Amino acid sequence: MPLRAALIIGLLAPFVAADASAGARTGEAVPWFRLTSMTGKQAVSKKTIRGKKVVLVIGRTQKSAPRCKRWILALVKDLPGVKVYQVIVIDKAWFIPRSLVMGKLRKFTPKHFRNDVLLEWYLAFAKQFSIEKDDYPTIIGIDRGGTVRLRHKGELNNARLKQVKALMSQLK
Repeated sequence: MPLRAALIIGLLAPFVAADASAGARTGEAVPWFRLTSMTGKQAVSKKTIRGKKVVLVIGRTQKSAPRCKRWILALVKDLPGVKVYQVIVIDKAWFIPRSLVMGKLRKFTPKHFRNDVLLEWYLAFAKQFSIEKDDYPTIIGIDRGGTVRLRHKGELNNARLKQVKALMSQLK
């Protein structure tokens, strides 16, 4: 029986690996996800964003936080009719208490925006969306039908902001 299980796993491994690395590519449907807001009052999922134009600004490191904040503030101001969420993928050591992390987040995040900050305490979201662990945010634009229309990684600059605004404004 162990040999049979190993053989089955060996045969399925390429499909599992390909699926895990696929992520949210431009032109593809958004993978399933469900995240809770920093306040705990709201859950956002693939189902709840359907019918809305959405931008996710995703960060995985502490160094990416100020860069994410610049993107968020610019997009919220310049994209009326588009829902902008910040997704923080918290990859903390097991011995660091959540309360310590939440304290740091509360100091950094403006009160009026906390319901739009979504927290991922594990790595499932990052894996589904193929978000690498580095110091630059990933921007994902999603149309009303739940299809990824934009994927960008990097610093905010005027040229990139204009591109994101133009693309998101054109979406129905």
